[in-house]
Amino acid sequence: MNPRHQEDKQLQDFLNKLDELPLLEPNHGFTDKVMQGIDSIDSSSTVNNTSAGSRSPKWKQNAFHGCIAAAATILFVSTGMLHKVLAISDQVVQLSTYIEKISLYLVS
Repeated sequence: MNPRHQEDKQLQDFLNKLDELPLLEPNHGFTDKVMQGIDSIDSSSTVNNTSAGSRSPKWKQNAFHGCIAAAATILFVSTGMLHKVLAISDQVVQLSTYIEKISLYLVS
């Protein structure tokens, strides 16, 4: 069995175990507290937006942030940093597998 198939089987076993767990219900009044919190956030943001009339419109701010994100993405891809980040991710997976094997060896 190849390692990828083994990982898929382990993931499926884990998901099956999660499905067997009982579904917990929130405490009484939890939903009401959350909704009240959301209402207070909405009302305070409305007050802040009306008092800051000199600020630039929201779409300009979103467009600016989008341009910065696009420029950073192009920079990462063109310099090869994206491949280095992905290689780090692969190394983390290998390290976690190694640690898992050691812990299984120590337990047995």
